[in-house]
This record gives sequence, structure tokens and C-alpha cells, in this order.
Amino acid sequence: MAYLLAVDDERDIVELISRFAEHEGHRIDTADNGKEAVRLCSENDYDLIILDIMMPEMDGFTACKEIRKQKQEFVMQGIRIDTPAHEIFVDGKKTELTAKEYELLLFLVQNKGIALTREKILNGVWGYDYYGDDRTVDWQIKLLRKCPLQRR
Repeated sequence: MAYLLAVDDERDIVELISRFAEHEGHRIDTADNGKEAVRLCSENDYDLIILDIMMPEMDGFTACKEIRKQKQEFVMQGIRIDTPAHEIFVDGKKTELTAKEYELLLFLVQNKGIALTREKILNGVWGYDYYGDDRTVDWQIKLLRKCPLQRR
């Protein structure tokens, strides 16, 4: 079951999308303008957003940009990841990580609450064409544990 947001100023379209989504077992919220969509996205984590372009108060393109800005930063237990800048802050202090440590931490945070196998982590961080040892994941996690993320 996915969590959806349908945004359109035409009520008939939103109702049609809602009916189909609910019939397929999905949970859905609705909004009738871009401003409301941005507000809802700041409060909820949607799997899919269906967004009209021409709407009052804030058009779909502007709403999409605002929503993306909100989703470019992850905050968890005193750790803040600024994805556009590729920076990590622990308790407000910038922390230096290697590129691979950064990618691994971001992948783990993006998949919070999901049990990940070594293979899934390898594919997600190193890519499907990686031919090295799968214990690389263990080694990189060991390095992450030793970095300033743990010295809090």
C-alpha cells in the first residue's frame, strides 16, 4: 500500500484519482492548490505525488521545487545530512566523511527502518557492476562507526 497525494484545483479530477487509489488499497490525501501541497508534504512522507501544473495560489512547478527543497535534507538523532552540499553535521558541527562513507550513510538513512542485506547495500551504494568483495560493506560500516558520528 502506497501513501499518495493528489493535487488539482478541479475537484472532479481529485475525486476520480482518490477513488481509483482507494480501490487499489492505497492511502491518499488531497489538496486543491500548490501551497496546501507544500504544507502537506512538510507534514507527511508520500510515496507518490500527483501534481497539476495550472493551479491558484502556487502553480505545480513552483510547488514541486518547494517540495524538493524540503526533501533535500535529512535530520536524525542530531545528525543532519545536507544532500545538495554533500555535507554532514553532527550536533551542528560539520563532520568530514569520505565520498563512500557519505553515500553509505545517506543510503542507510534513506532506507531507515528497512532490513538491508549486504547485496542491497552493495547495489545501492556501489552499483550493480561492482565486482569486489561483499565484505566491503562491513568494512565501510566499521569506518562509519569510528567516525565522529559516534562521538556524541
